[in-house]
Amino acid sequence: GVTEPPEPDVSTTTSTPIAEIPEPTVPLVTEPSVIDPPVSAQPATTVPVSAPPTSLPPTTTVAAPAFPPEFTAPTQGGFTWAVALAGAELDAGQSVSDAPALVEAQNAAASVGYTPNTSDCDAGAREALGFSSDSSAITVTVYFNSEADARSAAALFAQQGVDAVAVEVQTFCLD
Repeated sequence: GVTEPPEPDVSTTTSTPIAEIPEPTVPLVTEPSVIDPPVSAQPATTVPVSAPPTSLPPTTTVAAPAFPPEFTAPTQGGFTWAVALAGAELDAGQSVSDAPALVEAQNAAASVGYTPNTSDCDAGAREALGFSSDSSAITVTVYFNSEADARSAAALFAQQGVDAVAVEVQTFCLD
């Protein structure tokens, strides 16, 4: 058969007792490490949940675009740019206050600092608002120094929900 290897003789084997095994030579860490940050001697500060933050991020306020300045020195028969805000044909005996569209346009112009011109004397304003050139429609207009200013004002009125048309007009009724 098969022969088994002989068993070692325990009486002749020498071993080192456990107490005599030298300690590993890994140095002890005496400085704070990243894993274990030092503990502060100061007490922890608690902040109530309802406390507002000590500093708020800066807020940015975007100013509403400013309406351009109006032109206040039109001349008889002269041409100037305007914003036509409304028009209405009035029956005999009616006044501007009888036409809500005219009153609303006057109020819209005044609310942004303009002095509205309410008349039938601005050639070109009636047509820009859809009336015929021989109409006697009363219009509400604001005059401007340039086409760019008139277009800017018309756009700003439109942002406020006010119908407005930039148009070059010939001014009359000034003498």
